[in-house]
Amino acid sequence: TSTEYVTAIIGSVFFFNYTRIAINEGGRSIVRHKGLVLNAVFPRALLPISDVYKGLISTMPALAVYAVAHVVVGAPVTAALFMLPLLMLIQTVINLGLALLFSTATAYFQDVSNLLNYVLRVLTFATPVIYPVSTLTPGLKSILSWNPLFALFSGFQAIITGQVPGAALIFQSAAWALLIFVAGVWVFLRHERSFALYV
Repeated sequence: TSTEYVTAIIGSVFFFNYTRIAINEGGRSIVRHKGLVLNAVFPRALLPISDVYKGLISTMPALAVYAVAHVVVGAPVTAALFMLPLLMLIQTVINLGLALLFSTATAYFQDVSNLLNYVLRVLTFATPVIYPVSTLTPGLKSILSWNPLFALFSGFQAIITGQVPGAALIFQSAAWALLIFVAGVWVFLRHERSFALYV
């Protein structure tokens, strides 16, 4: 229905804003705080982590506004909503991994900082944010499913439209979260000692 269509898109945009902050702010956290990076005793990982935390805190009021709008327009309110905290936990793990990866990349190659906006644009179109998953053809869906955020936002849209996300979506989202987080931690810790030479 048109109500489900509108709420799926509006809700997805609110959730995507959290990831946008993690990539945009967390990805630039090292180059933005050169003074702290040059301090040998400061735990540098706190910089991207704190930006992800700020993104989470700023997202909560927005989600509260969306929750009111969800009820006002008559969108379905079902038990599926109890799965939102799980998906947001998975999203937080993905966001931390992305912030660690991009902050390392921008520390070494500062041109990456200028590319982050383009990365976000690509992700916006490759992730079901501005369109419902239900409008995709099976072929296009199978291609886009290689996007680490695709399964997660398919799950968000399912919940928003009153459905319980399938176990396969949850598993795929969690697997991507674990992979990205482990990669982010490994890359960041391996290179953080040399950040001072580049920033």
